[in-house]
Amino acid sequence: MAQTSTNKFSMWFNCQSDNAAHKYWAVSEITVDEILKLYDFAMNEENLVQDYKGNNAVKIRANMMPATSKSGNQYMKMVISDYQPKQESESNNDEF
Repeated sequence: MAQTSTNKFSMWFNCQSDNAAHKYWAVSEITVDEILKLYDFAMNEENLVQDYKGNNAVKIRANMMPATSKSGNQYMKMVISDYQPKQESESNNDEF
């Protein structure tokens, strides 16, 4: 999921291995502008859904991608953004 001009918000994280299989941790500095974009998205009634407990919620998405630092260390990048249905593409390298 690449950040596009249609993303309502995007929050990026560098996820570090916790020395266990498939276990990562992340800390990120999210700009206030991105938090306000998420708030605006959540307050728009068109984006509201009901969660499994019947509470108001919004659907978001996350994508993790393997990455290598300049020093050669392996880690995962994660981006959290507004949910968008997967678009059909002629390419086999679809990103959603």
